[in-house]
Amino acid sequence: MWGHILLEEPDFSTSRSLCGGSSGSKHVQDAIRSWFRSQGLDPVYGPSLPASLESARFDIVEVAGECHLCRGGSDIASVMAASTEALWEKYVATGVASGRDVGAYLADVRKTDVWTSIARLYA
Repeated sequence: MWGHILLEEPDFSTSRSLCGGSSGSKHVQDAIRSWFRSQGLDPVYGPSLPASLESARFDIVEVAGECHLCRGGSDIASVMAASTEALWEKYVATGVASGRDVGAYLADVRKTDVWTSIARLYA
């Protein structure tokens, strides 16, 4: 049986506050990458996805990447906030970000004058 599958994988190597963000936001973004690594996950797995699929004998039809510029308070920012609220303690446990940093990050993703970049890869 043949069919199609669409996979989306984030690339956390490029996520960062572009303007208006606090230093706490940078610490949280670094903590996210650190937490992924501590779980045995690659925070920049997205770019290697096509090669991984080919090695698993998938035929790659198309690969695309996107870099979103996300304003605080947007739908994407709301998802980022919900994820951070759920994983707050894990990010602080990395030692890379403090509770104060997480609070600053959550405030930033709600401010409409703060912009963040988020990259994703589709295969």
